[in-house]
Amino acid sequence: MTNSELAPLEILGLDENGKAPKMRVDNVSSARAIYKAIKDSDQGSSKNRALVDAMFNGAPPFNQQDLIEMGQGERTNLDFGEAASLKEQALAGYYDLTSSVDVISRITIDYGSPEQRVEWERVLAEEFHRTLKEWQEFEFNHQMLADQFVSHGVGICYFEDEVDWRWRVAGLSEFRIPRGTRASEWEIECATVDREYQAHQLYKFIEDPDVAKDLGWNVKMVKQALLRACRESTYQEAGEWEKLEVELKNNDLLYGNSRGKKVHVVHMWVREFGGKVSHLIFLKDPIGSDENAKEEDFLFKRANRFNAPTNCFVTFCYGVGNGTYHGIRGLGYKIYPHIQLLNRLRCGMVDGALLSSALIVQPGDNGSRALEDLTLSYYGPYALFPPGLKIVDKAIPNYQQNLIPVLNDLTMNMQNRTVGYQSRAVTPDGQSRTAYEVRAQLQQEAVLGAAAINLFYHPWKRLLREAYRRLVARDYAANEPGGREAREFKKRCMARNVPEEAILRFN
Repeated sequence: MTNSELAPLEILGLDENGKAPKMRVDNVSSARAIYKAIKDSDQGSSKNRALVDAMFNGAPPFNQQDLIEMGQGERTNLDFGEAASLKEQALAGYYDLTSSVDVISRITIDYGSPEQRVEWERVLAEEFHRTLKEWQEFEFNHQMLADQFVSHGVGICYFEDEVDWRWRVAGLSEFRIPRGTRASEWEIECATVDREYQAHQLYKFIEDPDVAKDLGWNVKMVKQALLRACRESTYQEAGEWEKLEVELKNNDLLYGNSRGKKVHVVHMWVREFGGKVSHLIFLKDPIGSDENAKEEDFLFKRANRFNAPTNCFVTFCYGVGNGTYHGIRGLGYKIYPHIQLLNRLRCGMVDGALLSSALIVQPGDNGSRALEDLTLSYYGPYALFPPGLKIVDKAIPNYQQNLIPVLNDLTMNMQNRTVGYQSRAVTPDGQSRTAYEVRAQLQQEAVLGAAAINLFYHPWKRLLREAYRRLVARDYAANEPGGREAREFKKRCMARNVPEEAILRFN
């Protein structure tokens, strides 16, 4: 594609001679413009996701402040928890993928005799399972991934570098992809993710300046970012940085947490014409002054860092929607209108029940005086009202005929729309069924449940394969992120008589 075709996102294309650029995004201003364009185009979807999240978090169907301003502050306004219940039922199956299995993943190798492979593969699977389970953030990340997958239809796992086997999780509200991108990792030309670091976390990347430069870090820019975060302005004096560096090296909690503001950055992955993926990191907001902005550079820049898109992120999609990431819908989108209407109807039913159980009296002509004298006097079996008040006869609505059928119909319709996420009741309409009918329905639900899990399981296998590939890398040093766990994994496997070559020769 030419530069003119890619101009809206400021991604470099082929030049007039058909030559590809070394990097398709070559400066911070272009990278930030791309990030802003992708973010702005997602505003509508972002609002919809916020409404869905509010529904799952128990937001009431009416705006309470609006009710108060209309003089209806006493109306029933609450969420009955049906959305949260449906979500919990849907998530249960995904938790079982890691909590109710002997091993999270099976490892296959092409080394050794058939008899040896069977034993070695069993050991590798068990030790890989143990490594994942001992990772403190594994359960959190898995639950977060399942939550995004079920709620919004898309969850993303990504790796921040080409070494660490541990992944992070994001949804489309953080991991941004240009609209119209087909739902496949190989179709993503550019992606960004919001990330924030505490001062001591960012400093770790440049603690050894020489190594940091070789890896692709711009030490000068990182120092400016840290100074601005910790001092609320950018200081250029060497003495200021030296003082801050000492405090960061000493893990001063005052700078690492309470006093130091978080540094907000953007990770960007750009697929180059050769098929590899370049990795860029830059500040979310410009440095400040125009003079500094001209000198601003990437915090990190490394061309062709990843060999393929699947080496840096894996996307989990609930179906294909209209073929693009933003056309995929999750449970929240499917039940949102039903939940809102059901909550409104139930709130109205509660108000009606309260009204029907109340004694309605009507003041006479002197209404204000009658209200002041509104007291009941009891004389044995008799009760006397003040003069000027009369009891009003009221018709009690028959909810069994006019409201309950509507609630049941809406509930059944919602269950039919979410059959892929949760099992329906064996007798949803309250009518008895024969044993053959129940057996046929249970068989159908088992197939539907398996289909929903498989949509998650296929990218899950790709993710675990990438994690294992990184974990067993031959040159994985112990002082690198995740390196200690990788060394322990290999040590445990070899202690159980698995040769190192078998660990590396996986399929």
